[in-house]
Amino acid sequence: MPGRVAGTDVPTHGASLTLMDSPLLVHPAVIPYRSAFELGLEKPDPMRALQSALTIAIFLRSGWIVSGFVKGNFTGNKPFKSAVQAAFIGAIASAAAYCVAKVFRA
Repeated sequence: MPGRVAGTDVPTHGASLTLMDSPLLVHPAVIPYRSAFELGLEKPDPMRALQSALTIAIFLRSGWIVSGFVKGNFTGNKPFKSAVQAAFIGAIASAAAYCVAKVFRA
């Protein structure tokens, strides 16, 4: 005969149970744990976004400069001038991508 676990909407008989329907996982004491660790719903550190943005910016700029320097070295151009040009073009491209994203987000 079908029934329910006391105090929940979890079926006990006659219906298929999934792991997520387990009375242990829907117990009120378990919800904060699941929110924090299993589902990844903890509040992020406010400085994390700035730190990530700076890390990405630094490594992108250094990547453009190094690749421009190497390209300039192999093509016979002035390596430093080639590195600065590559970094400048990369900065313009990233600014354009940012602007396009802002236009389509609005």
